[in-house]
Amino acid sequence: MSALLDIHLACCVPLAIDDLQRRGGPLESDFQDARDFASELGSKGDQILYRGPETKALVSRLARSLATLAFCPGGARFGRTVYCAAHHPMGVLDTCGECR
Repeated sequence: MSALLDIHLACCVPLAIDDLQRRGGPLESDFQDARDFASELGSKGDQILYRGPETKALVSRLARSLATLAFCPGGARFGRTVYCAAHHPMGVLDTCGECR
């Protein structure tokens, strides 16, 4: 995985987690968006790593989906990072010992 992508997600996912927390957590529509994005990521994910016409939109949706999934039990793992809203109340990301 690209180091630039890691850095970008390390900045964006906590901010998206904070946005979701401020409105009381993710809605069912947020979870549906994350589910819908999974198939798109599978078919267009190479554009995230190798840049294409949809890179910006795909990376934004990836960050938002990870933030949404961070509210699930166990958080959301992407690469070596676990994004966990339950154990990091301010949206701070880290490898969560309780979510490994």
